[in-house]
Amino acid sequence: MPDQIIQTVLTAAGLLSLPALAAALVALWVGCRGRRTDDNPLCRGCGFDLVGLAGVAASAGNITCPECGRDVSCRRSIRVGNRSRRRTAVVVGVALAAFSVLSLGSVLVVAGRGAAWHRVAPTWLLGLHLESSRTALKRSALTELSDRVSGGSISAAAALRLANRVLEIQADPRDPWIVEYGDLVESVWHAGHLSPEGYRRFLEQGVKVGCQAAADPDDAFAAEPVLTDATPVLRVEITRVGASTAVGLRVRLVEARYAGLTVEGDGYEAEMVTLGPGTPMISSQAVVFDRGGEPRATARFFVEIRGTDRDDLDTAGLAAIRFEKTYEYVVRPARR
Repeated sequence: MPDQIIQTVLTAAGLLSLPALAAALVALWVGCRGRRTDDNPLCRGCGFDLVGLAGVAASAGNITCPECGRDVSCRRSIRVGNRSRRRTAVVVGVALAAFSVLSLGSVLVVAGRGAAWHRVAPTWLLGLHLESSRTALKRSALTELSDRVSGGSISAAAALRLANRVLEIQADPRDPWIVEYGDLVESVWHAGHLSPEGYRRFLEQGVKVGCQAAADPDDAFAAEPVLTDATPVLRVEITRVGASTAVGLRVRLVEARYAGLTVEGDGYEAEMVTLGPGTPMISSQAVVFDRGGEPRATARFFVEIRGTDRDDLDTAGLAAIRFEKTYEYVVRPARR
């Protein structure tokens, strides 16, 4: 409860600090400029009161300011009216400026005080750390955001904005990835704030699927498996997801072509399930071409990538991407 109170206070202070600073600048400008108390002509250069000087009002002749020697007969060399500062406005401006500085300072101090800062930091500040260069700071912020989404203390709109930003980061392979990114998306998904389309995008961007040649299935248990030139297999890499992401894959070879030969798949569907990022999974199909012939081959696979319930990996897919794709791969020489 104390952490929640502090978080609420800091959030309110952080949100009010910038408007308060703007209001302080306006109040200080109004207060320092002051109110006009008369219509006397004044030297624009030094502010000397020129009342009583002959011809000043008409700005005629060559008249100079007795105080600074400025020619006050020129255009825009005189301003009208003495002014008196508005003390109340100055006091209000100083108070608002002090409040704004102290509010921002308190938020920044709390943010840099160590491991527990994230517990009391406002959500908007945690969101700024999604792309921080400090990994430890980013991990703490993401973990706290995931907890708040799961606990219902973040609105659906705010949670969806966070998830969409993570999906943008996930889509760019140049952005470093940590599993806490994926855990935040998982929290938003399980809280019901992310659409099935959004979660399918998360799965599709987090799993890499490709084709390669593999060990001869007949020699799979040999001490040194013999690599057959054209054995089409599917290689699946689970990379940019969360530690709590349960991913299931269903794979079936549709057909393979090599050296003018075409072989249709036997209909067998390989089932694979993994939890979180892990080692590549390979689905080997019992289709082996004779060695020799063309240096390249093609294989067409049916692939289904699905999200599953992390508490029960055998449940039906919560969101799935189904597609058939043709892969071309280089035929590798056999090892004997």
